[in-house]
Amino acid sequence: MNIKIHLTCEACDGSGRSETQISVDEYRIRECADCDGDGTTSVVETYDSISDAQDDYPAASAFTYL
Repeated sequence: MNIKIHLTCEACDGSGRSETQISVDEYRIRECADCDGDGTTSVVETYDSISDAQDDYPAASAFTYL
């Protein structure tokens, strides 16, 4: 069965923002493009159970059956 696995966004470390240095002492903060400012991303994988998915994704914040 398909399970949606919710993960902390690696691009922004879950903050929902990305920071770009535009000069030596100036930064631009924007909404993270990878997670759309949510701080989480998700993948869909096929597993027999959620416990099997947890074995592969121990850092996941949530699992949802699809």
